[in-house]
Amino acid sequence: MILAILWTLILGVITVLSWPIPEREVVSIFASGAIDPNIGKMPEIDYYDALATIARAKSPLPKGFIPDAPPAGWTPVPALSDGLLVAVPEVGSVRFPRSMNQTEVESASKQLVEEHQKLVQAINTTQLQEFSERRRAALKLAAVLWVLPLAAIYGLGWSVGWIRRGFQRSAS
Repeated sequence: MILAILWTLILGVITVLSWPIPEREVVSIFASGAIDPNIGKMPEIDYYDALATIARAKSPLPKGFIPDAPPAGWTPVPALSDGLLVAVPEVGSVRFPRSMNQTEVESASKQLVEEHQKLVQAINTTQLQEFSERRRAALKLAAVLWVLPLAAIYGLGWSVGWIRRGFQRSAS
């Protein structure tokens, strides 16, 4: 009985110390989505770079993958130094090409925000599911580590009692 209580306490302490902690909720996939404390404003990002970042986040490459060259058929877009700068929530200050009129800029800004929100929601949902799976796995492991030794001790006690009763009958 005392061993069972001690084992439960030890296992409880180990479980609490190794309990999974949820990851922070993703707010933005863009580093430019927050105000830079050094300059006091959101960093700038080109419209095409914002689209490319969203596309990469939708279908991420394997970790550690470093491309040797641009993909076939890919043409780099020149930096938009003279474009229209628009602050897009959670994305940053996006520089749109001068060739886009105001309606196209507004539409593209809304689309950037919507795509970004969908992506962030998908990332957070995936993180929550992974966290739930890790927590379930920790509970299963704790339950198995708690039940198996106690069941083994209980079975060993029955075995010793059975052997003892057998010798007591043969001695009489």
